[in-house]
Amino acid sequence: MIQEIAPGSWQPGQAAVFVFQFSLLSDPENFLSLLDREEKDRAERFYFEADRRKFIVAHGQTRHLLSQFTRRKPVDLKFSKAGFGKPYLSDQSWYFNLSHSGDYGLLAVAGKNELGVDIERHHPQVNDLQIARRFFSEPEQAHLFALPPAEQKEAFFRVWARKEAVIKAIGHGLQIPLSCFDVEVHKNKPAGLHRLDYQDYEPGGWSMYELPVPAGYNGALVVHGMTDQIAFVRIQA
Repeated sequence: MIQEIAPGSWQPGQAAVFVFQFSLLSDPENFLSLLDREEKDRAERFYFEADRRKFIVAHGQTRHLLSQFTRRKPVDLKFSKAGFGKPYLSDQSWYFNLSHSGDYGLLAVAGKNELGVDIERHHPQVNDLQIARRFFSEPEQAHLFALPPAEQKEAFFRVWARKEAVIKAIGHGLQIPLSCFDVEVHKNKPAGLHRLDYQDYEPGGWSMYELPVPAGYNGALVVHGMTDQIAFVRIQA
């Protein structure tokens, strides 16, 4: 279902959905000139320099990659926000979604499908079981706590990435209670959205995929509708 494509060989239209993985440790000076004034102001408000640098790289890479789909210069791309804050291209029909965690970012792009993407670094200090008890649905908790203790932390981040991708795909932010839908918990089963009790959305209207991100991370993609063409591209710089 997910086909890896070499960084220098992909073309827009080659697949229905693209997911780009890139490092956040690249030199931010290579991307700063691509940002608009609002993005530069946001970057300057970060307290920690490392967070500022990663923000610049993530948003610069987003502009650089989207420019290849839109055939516009990166700096000329205009973004707006939907009612709940999800960004979109103001005068283009391409859908996109950005996520970053730790040292990596993901950008998902599609021509016809609304989508959401998420990447989560495994944090040893996170109290994952306490968070799961508070936010996961009852079926998710039952499956998670039935796993051997050694497998629970990875399973937590797998579920968390999948739930975040669902929320980002729908685009309503924290208006959506995390307990109103169930995602697949087990590693040896296909990723899936099993229940969605939110407004008039149906779980069958969405497809979910586990992404081949680096060890120590989990990544998930959620796409509205069905697609059998997903390209995964690892950007080298």
